[in-house]
Amino acid sequence: EFDSAVYYLTKSIGMSRLPGFEPELSAAYGNLGFVYKSMGNYSKALENYSAAYKISVAMGNEISMATDINNIAAIYLHWKNYKMAGQYFRRALAIYQSSRNLANTEVTMANLANVLQQERKYDSALLLYKKSLKIAQELGREGSAAVKLSNIGMLYHQTGKSDSAIIYLKNSLEAGRLLGRTLSVCSSLQNLGDVYLDKGELESAQKYLLEALDCAESLKALPVLEKTYKSLSRFYEDSGKPGLALEAMKKYLAVNDSLFTLESNQKLVEMEALYENEIQQQQIELLVQKNQLTEARLNRNFIVLYGLSGGLVFLFIISVTITSLYIQKNKANQMLVRKNLEI
Repeated sequence: EFDSAVYYLTKSIGMSRLPGFEPELSAAYGNLGFVYKSMGNYSKALENYSAAYKISVAMGNEISMATDINNIAAIYLHWKNYKMAGQYFRRALAIYQSSRNLANTEVTMANLANVLQQERKYDSALLLYKKSLKIAQELGREGSAAVKLSNIGMLYHQTGKSDSAIIYLKNSLEAGRLLGRTLSVCSSLQNLGDVYLDKGELESAQKYLLEALDCAESLKALPVLEKTYKSLSRFYEDSGKPGLALEAMKKYLAVNDSLFTLESNQKLVEMEALYENEIQQQQIELLVQKNQLTEARLNRNFIVLYGLSGGLVFLFIISVTITSLYIQKNKANQMLVRKNLEI
């Protein structure tokens, strides 16, 4: 399925390289990035997300930029750079909320909740997950709601609430199967296997992990495959099968190495530098605006002060003139009085 998606999206990119088709080209790059991310090819995912972002910036389309920022943040999240992931997700969330884009708001809320969960801020993470789930359900986004159920289930598992975790994960698994969301099904199977493994219920753990393995292999979903091999290694070790445990661990390490290359690391560094440059540019623009406002305020105050000074000078001149006229008038009256006396 992924190979077909790559083929058709690549063709779509080629057909969209015409003036006036920038929105379609940006969307195609973003979708291709998502496919590569799902396959675990983070280098290619970043390459396409970066291309989409540059087009969005050129168009000045904030919503499209926020989507690209969100996608890039997901790569940082996969590689445990929670600081950068959180900054990108918050930036995207602010844009979506200000534009009242509920569909993208709920997705980004869940992404940010994932960051908080990894930072062990469990209460804040659970609150955001549930807000995101509520919006997804209200919008009728059943596939997205299924993912949120799995997210909440794994948070409960991480906080030692295994029974609640199993309920949420089984609901997510059922929803994924009904909707035909194969990747979501693979992930739910792997997560259930992990929960049962931690509970010491090895038979149930084996059942779900082997199903997850078949599912992930059929999709070539390397991120799920990586987690499944790691869990299977643990399962075989707990089952007293060190040979199989070692074999599964070797496969886990091989997949893990393929998920992160020097090239993808370099792209992450480039994107981080781009982000820092944008923040600095925004700070410079704010400083310029502040200076302009200050200058305008000073000019306005100068004009007012100049006006007041001019007014005072004018009043002084009038006062002097009136006083002078008054004195002259008094002198004239006194002269008339003298003349009258002389007569």
